[in-house]
Amino acid sequence: MTARRAIALTMLALCLALLVRPLFRVPPGELAAASPADGATLTAPPDAVVLTFRSSPRAGTTHVAVVDGDGRPVSAGPPRTQTTQVQLPVSIDAPGWYRVAYHTDLSDGSRATGSVTFAVGAPEGDLPPQAATPAEDGGHAGHGGPPDPLTMAALAANVVVLLVIAVKLVRTRRSGW
Repeated sequence: MTARRAIALTMLALCLALLVRPLFRVPPGELAAASPADGATLTAPPDAVVLTFRSSPRAGTTHVAVVDGDGRPVSAGPPRTQTTQVQLPVSIDAPGWYRVAYHTDLSDGSRATGSVTFAVGAPEGDLPPQAATPAEDGGHAGHGGPPDPLTMAALAANVVVLLVIAVKLVRTRRSGW
């Protein structure tokens, strides 16, 4: 096998790998547990909300917000991540409905996004607005997060392919082909 044929076959295999990659997507991440649990009614307010995921959240990608029934944030500090858990301190001083909205990229390559609703005391009024998201609490609005390693590898492969094509074009023009 000539070197040109080996390069051509390698490029073809690389392109095919990039084309079939979307067929093997990682399913969405899952929340394994929440404290307070979804739908729970507590007699006393919690000091923190704890979210446990099936794999570890990636650094810099976790955003959590807790809002009351009127949509006002009740977070009392930034989220803290430890292994598969994310803990957000809260300052809740009144009975009512509360919604926890979260978004994070997990170490297995999946993304977990969702919300959990709980009540403190005997809640009056409606559930917190569904539109309450971490972005509204200064969360992930405009964040980029670290790039996905597989995406970076695909970009690098594209650059290599473009360089090979450029070199081939330059060589064929010099040889007069």
